[in-house]
Amino acid sequence: MADEKVRYSLILWETLQVLRDASGPMTAGQVLVAVGKRIHPTPYECEQQSTGGTRWETALHFCSGDAATIGWMTKRGGWSITEAGMEALDRHPSPDLLLAEKQRLYREIEAGREPARPVVPARRAWMVRGSNVDGYNLVPEWLEDGFVSLSASQLGPLDPGASYEDLRRAVDEGYEHKSYAFRGQRLEELDRFLRRMRIGDLVLATQHGMVHLGELTSPAYFTGSRRGLSNLRRDVRWYDTDRPVDGRRLQAPVPALLQSQAYVVDLTEAYRQLAALVPGEHQPQPPAPVTARRQLAFHPVTDEFARKMLLDRAELATIADLLWERKQIVLYGPPGTGKTYLAVKLAEHLTDEGAVKLVQF
Repeated sequence: MADEKVRYSLILWETLQVLRDASGPMTAGQVLVAVGKRIHPTPYECEQQSTGGTRWETALHFCSGDAATIGWMTKRGGWSITEAGMEALDRHPSPDLLLAEKQRLYREIEAGREPARPVVPARRAWMVRGSNVDGYNLVPEWLEDGFVSLSASQLGPLDPGASYEDLRRAVDEGYEHKSYAFRGQRLEELDRFLRRMRIGDLVLATQHGMVHLGELTSPAYFTGSRRGLSNLRRDVRWYDTDRPVDGRRLQAPVPALLQSQAYVVDLTEAYRQLAALVPGEHQPQPPAPVTARRQLAFHPVTDEFARKMLLDRAELATIADLLWERKQIVLYGPPGTGKTYLAVKLAEHLTDEGAVKLVQF
């Protein structure tokens, strides 16, 4: 049918018109209401999407995002039109012409961005703590049978290749009787063991002040174990188990890193030092060089995320901008009002999976 389309050009046009007519910054909700009164959405445009909004609302957010990218408007401290946006309205006196100019400018910006290139994964180094797991020293068993392990008896059925969100749900369900901080630390340890450690990585285990080095040779897998203390495992090829390295030979930053009470500790920053301790015939290759720099940036605050948090997207975007500029922010308010929940969820949304760690004092 002819009316089964979304009028992107009209939505963009009226959004900028509403912002130009406003006496000051507007919230996203105020803009939606004002634009809706102007465009009289069609039945097709009013159909709900899987994200929760209607077709025309989703189009408005996309158009406004592009307009902010090219400098026609800003969403910091509320939605406002810029001088460039007002000039664009004057120079392109129809919705179709304005949309065409927006698309042209956006393509120029996209063309100027350096394309992302794959980064060659580097080998990493890890310490898995096993000398005191619920009072048991598992390291001799590791060395004899060729593996390292974590206790994961309370996780329940879980595919070792599960996504981060699946792992989070499994931890929340399996350790629901534990504190929020404990579940966060457990999630971090399991994520490292299941998802971040890779075949070929160096692995380190300590006991009685001595250090055993080996190489991971298998993906993670679940198996039965006595007492349920080592049911999540990875196979390891240990180097000269009868001649461990004296822990006193370890140099900075390894001693400080080993002070962590976590069961899985990332030692990658000391990879070269640890690799040099491996016997000559087993000397591992150095980490693969990184072939491209990754451009640092937060993930954008989306409308779907704002709806989940029951907060205005512009307000969340402002918090994210402040965090990027100042490197820290303080959320204050009475106890029980959701400050910690907001901080964790926003941090997880802005960053990559597994990059957030909660520290409580």
